[in-house]
Amino acid sequence: MPKYLNSVHFPLRALPAWIAVAGLLTYAASARGASTFSFPPTNVGTVAVSAIDEASGLVASRNNSNVLWTHNDSGDTNRIFALSTTGQLLGTYTLPGATNTDWEDIAIGPGPEPGVEYLYITNASNGSNVRITRIAEPSVYAAQQAGSPLNKNVPGAESQTFNITAPDVESMFVDPLNGDFYLGSKELSGTSGTNFFRGTQSQFGTAGTQTLSLVANSSWIARANGASITPDGSQIFVRNQNQFAFLFDRTPGETIAQTMVKVPQWIEVNGKSVEANAEAIAFDAYGNNFYTFSEGVNQKLYKYTRTSNDGPAIPTTLVAAASDWKYLDGGAARDANWNQPGASDGSWATGSGPFGFGQGNEQTVLSFGGNASSKAVSYEFRNSFEVDSILVATDLTLKLLVDDGAAVFFNGTEITRFNLGVGAADNDLALAPLTDSLQNTWRTYSIDPSLLLGGTNTLAIEVHTSSLSDIDLRFDAQLIGNLTNHPGDLNGDGFIGQDDLNLILGNWGENVTPGNSLLGDPSQDGFVGQDDLNLVLGGWGRGNAPVPIPEPSSLVLMGLAAIGMVIHRIRRPARHAKSQSMS
Repeated sequence: MPKYLNSVHFPLRALPAWIAVAGLLTYAASARGASTFSFPPTNVGTVAVSAIDEASGLVASRNNSNVLWTHNDSGDTNRIFALSTTGQLLGTYTLPGATNTDWEDIAIGPGPEPGVEYLYITNASNGSNVRITRIAEPSVYAAQQAGSPLNKNVPGAESQTFNITAPDVESMFVDPLNGDFYLGSKELSGTSGTNFFRGTQSQFGTAGTQTLSLVANSSWIARANGASITPDGSQIFVRNQNQFAFLFDRTPGETIAQTMVKVPQWIEVNGKSVEANAEAIAFDAYGNNFYTFSEGVNQKLYKYTRTSNDGPAIPTTLVAAASDWKYLDGGAARDANWNQPGASDGSWATGSGPFGFGQGNEQTVLSFGGNASSKAVSYEFRNSFEVDSILVATDLTLKLLVDDGAAVFFNGTEITRFNLGVGAADNDLALAPLTDSLQNTWRTYSIDPSLLLGGTNTLAIEVHTSSLSDIDLRFDAQLIGNLTNHPGDLNGDGFIGQDDLNLILGNWGENVTPGNSLLGDPSQDGFVGQDDLNLVLGGWGRGNAPVPIPEPSSLVLMGLAAIGMVIHRIRRPARHAKSQSMS
């Protein structure tokens, strides 16, 4: 029996199941290629905030870098706190209209506005009902706010009451794939495991009390009091106050209900001797590592680093929030080609985000001209950055903070337009004013990764107000992507040249294992041929070579094609003869 069983509280009725699978669960199902994390964890900081004395939930922002959200349990007002990932207070955010009688957990996920992340807080009074509050996540700037925390009201909180057949509910997470939210029961008897209940986005804003559906029971978990899910929905943590958290792996196409009845991995976390009343657990922004946190004043924040190689790909930040931008404001006239690469912006002003006026916390305050009743309509921004020429993107994500409308151009191509008419001129207003709850939140867009260039890239954005007398305006942007070497770099040396060409010619006409670039198949179709040659020649000379080489001329290309045909004809009869001799 594993040595930790003596100190772990698990349901009595699960004991036979545990004995049956003891070999499988010897510290987290290693036969399945389990996730592993550092232990003991790293103490990344102390939350020395007197107002945070009964922190009951924790979640990482996915749009605000290095930001965690938490809240107090019962007895506090309707406020949540933004912390840095080292435990510093960044801001206190009050939610008008919301009520905290027993806030137990906080989660993040999709909501009614496309591309916007929402925070969900469960008010889980003992009994048959729970109340969930939903709010669009506001923007937070860790580097700027760490020295001067904000106190802000966040409008637009929505609350919905749900009927639930559980004595207490203290854990919650939101499926990032569809926005369904799941609550885990805290069965006080400790003998029936944890029931998981499901609600849907369509139930929010509906008159009367809605009913949450019981969808799964995990007999492995007693008295669950915290939960978290990765941004891609592939792993789910549930914890109690003991020294192990329960990690569920979700396979592609699997529902949450199917996942939560599986045998979990047991991941060691701080027990009561370190975190006396721990109720919080949260994956980080990418789902790679995780944090835990306990109730009480001046509690330490702990980080657990993933030590297995099954974590998500961490994207590269190409343009960070609060970056420097060139900009035009105050109604300055823009050139016709202002949004194209290479356009002249030497005379433009330079500032860093967030830009705007009227909301506070602007890093660069924009001028609207000399008349508050007849403000400038549009503002233009440009940001140019370099990418190693050997790199290409497998995906790109734009994150846009804008009030009220915008059009976005990347390397001269329009990639998205929000709340702005097609072909809007610089004096055309945005289509409509944004509601207060959506004026200060990030919007996420997936864009064509092939638009990223090796070398200089330019992001150009125009922002429009919706009224000449509008009292506020806001802008910032982020661009992130997963980058890899160009597929023509077959041997991975950071340069596309003769050695890569040799790999193709050496295997011309061969059937090879798909995806094995060293066999000359960058197209990954299992055959070395013209498409692979095209990929190498299309990227010829990209990267950093010790000695620059010229691009192949048309005569050289004809010669290469002829060589390939000769090689193919020589090898084909040989393979044919071999097959005949074996028949």
